[in-house]
Parts: sequence; C-alpha cells; structure tokens
Amino acid sequence: NLEEVLALKPDFALAKGGPDSDLGRTVEQFAKINLPVVFVDIDRISDYPAGILFLGKLLGREERARQLSAYATQALAEVEKAVAAIPPEKRVRVYYAESADGLATESDQSFHADAIRLAGGSIVHHGELKTHIGMEKVSLEQVLLYDPDIIISQEPEFARTVYQDARWKSVKAVINRRVYTVPRTPHNWIDRPPSVMRIMGVQWLANRFYPDLYAVDIRKEIREFHRLFMGIEVTDADLEAWLK
Repeated sequence: NLEEVLALKPDFALAKGGPDSDLGRTVEQFAKINLPVVFVDIDRISDYPAGILFLGKLLGREERARQLSAYATQALAEVEKAVAAIPPEKRVRVYYAESADGLATESDQSFHADAIRLAGGSIVHHGELKTHIGMEKVSLEQVLLYDPDIIISQEPEFARTVYQDARWKSVKAVINRRVYTVPRTPHNWIDRPPSVMRIMGVQWLANRFYPDLYAVDIRKEIREFHRLFMGIEVTDADLEAWLK
C-alpha cells in the first residue's frame, strides 16, 4: 500500500533493475507518492561486486561494502580460474529441474541459470529465455534424450523420489546418483529469489561439478560466507543438513 510506504517517510525506494527490467513501471508507481527510485543492476551474478560497492556509497556503509565486494570478486575469480581451461566438450552436462515433477527447466541463456554457467556447467536445454519467469516445460522424452551428467533440483521432493522412479532410471545423472538439491538457507543459493546467496551457490556448484579442479574446503567456505554476509556462525549440524 503506497500510503503505508509514505507513512514510513523513506528517502527513496531501492529497486533491482537491469537492462531487461521494466524500470518505467516501477518509477510510475512510486511517482504517485513523489518518492524517487534508485535502481541497482544485479541481474547477473557478475554484477554483484559493483552493485555492492554502489549500495555502500548510497547507504554510507562503504567499508562494509568493500569487504563484501572483495569477497565476491575473489570467490568468483577463483571459480572462473578453476573452470576456464575445461573445453566445452569436456564440461559436465547439467539439467536444471525446477518443479516437483522435474519437467520445468531453464535454457542455457536464462539468467535464472546464471550460477550453473559460472560454475562451468554445460546446460543441456538450449534457447532464449521466452518469459522473464522462465521455468519452461519440457517432456520426459526430451530429458531422456539430453541424458545429463548432473541434475540440479530446486525441489527436495523430486531429488528424493527420482531414484525410485522407473521413468528416470536410465538417465546418467540418476544412474550415477548425481542429483543435487539446491540449499535454501537463509535464501535459495541459485535462484528464486535471486540474491547475494548466488555467490555461495556458484562455489557450491563448482565443487559439485569439478571436485578435483575446484578442490576448496566447501564447508569452510560456507562458514566464512555466512559469517561475513549474514553475521552468523554455521553449526556442524547445519552444514551436514545443507550438503547431504
């Protein structure tokens, strides 16, 4: 409710906005209460270091922003270095399953799958993003033809049941038990909603995809990330639950 927003007496509204965003609609909404809008472009994960620095200046938290931006820059650079030498034909082939039945996915050009690309995964479903929402429906027959090496699942239920589902039993990722559920604490590590957690998600995925090439202590990285970005100490029980 715009009147409730106005009652809070904000200096401005902060919104996510990149080249593909409908900026005009957002500006128009807040213009009704004469509230200026500041946009920060963080659609892509590679935008985060600069976006964080921008917010630090905007909010008067520049030292904090420098710490977070430096971590993001280094973490993404280390993953990029680890996977850069892998030729396209040698990269793990990844299917991104986003629904309870596993038959909603993202194309290789979708920003929703940005973390998978940065981690060196070759996304098997090709094409342009048809709608901003994504989650394009595919058939099981198509997935069988893709025969991915790895399945990244947004739905824990799908990841739990796929090994017992006779329809999926011939898929390479299922045969080799390489179906991984995306952690969601405190927010989703890959997408929906896209957030700063994607920086952690890229590291987690790279370690899952190429444990020999990106041989970091992922538990140590998870602890460090949550300590720095969230101000919390991750317990052993948390780690085991997230990485199980």
